[in-house]
Amino acid sequence: MELGLEFDDDDLICDVISSKAREPLGSYHVKVCTPLWFDQCQNGQRHIKSTPGEILEELLAFKFSGDYHYHQKEYQLAANKYKEAFDLLQPNVSAVRLDISQSLAKCYLYTGQTEEAIQIVNSLIRTAQNVDQQRQCLILQHKLCVFSIDWLGAVCALQKLITMECLYAQYWLQLAEAYRNCPVDGNIEDINIKLATCYIRARLLLRSVYHQCGPFVQERNNRLVAEITQNISNLPITESELKRATEFLSRDIRSDLENDLDDDQQDTENIKVMSTEGESFGTRWFQWSSSVSESFQENVDSCGKVT
Repeated sequence: MELGLEFDDDDLICDVISSKAREPLGSYHVKVCTPLWFDQCQNGQRHIKSTPGEILEELLAFKFSGDYHYHQKEYQLAANKYKEAFDLLQPNVSAVRLDISQSLAKCYLYTGQTEEAIQIVNSLIRTAQNVDQQRQCLILQHKLCVFSIDWLGAVCALQKLITMECLYAQYWLQLAEAYRNCPVDGNIEDINIKLATCYIRARLLLRSVYHQCGPFVQERNNRLVAEITQNISNLPITESELKRATEFLSRDIRSDLENDLDDDQQDTENIKVMSTEGESFGTRWFQWSSSVSESFQENVDSCGKVT
């Protein structure tokens, strides 16, 4: 629509400027979305839509309605809206399907429908089309396991996440928490090796990016490093073991940070890592200790496998 706002060389001529100043501007009607428009346009009723545009409009109305009720903590109502939106999905909208499925799983989680949430997450992991989708699903799986106090499941999810992205300190701290809460069914020394590995690796990663962060993040990281150092000091680990673990766990940090791949390359490389290196999680991260038992190795690697 012409608004009379175009600019050209004639606008630099005084006579033209004077004549144009007397011309009225065209009208412009802004489309306004009223609050809760998504619920108002549905009025609680399903409508039969014929065109793709109409179907998409109805899908988005249900989806945004679900988002609204989710943030209002009305999880069952939000789940109903997400299910309505899911029924309208077309086969070629994988990103929207993933978004709605994850939201529905979280609603099931908060309404106590744990089995339904697990089924959705497992299906999403199996059908993930790229590493970003797989990462999102594993993060959701970890959250689900923690919420349902399934610490072994949380360990498995985090080991897969670390195999995909081993330079994220938060994963290592979360893995330490999961190891601490897992039932002790083996040698207590094995548990200490796991905890020491997680804490030392997290501390190395936080220190490696210190000078790349702003003052606020540096302050936060300093607090985290102090807490981690205290946790390490509480473990029965000698100075020689600490030195050996630090050298072993730091050998890849500099090269990984300097050779960071672009997004497309990283997707391909990480998918390859998930299918191969996931089977040797224990070998990669715990071999700094001479006390690693064979049963401990098998236990760790069983969680690292992709199913």
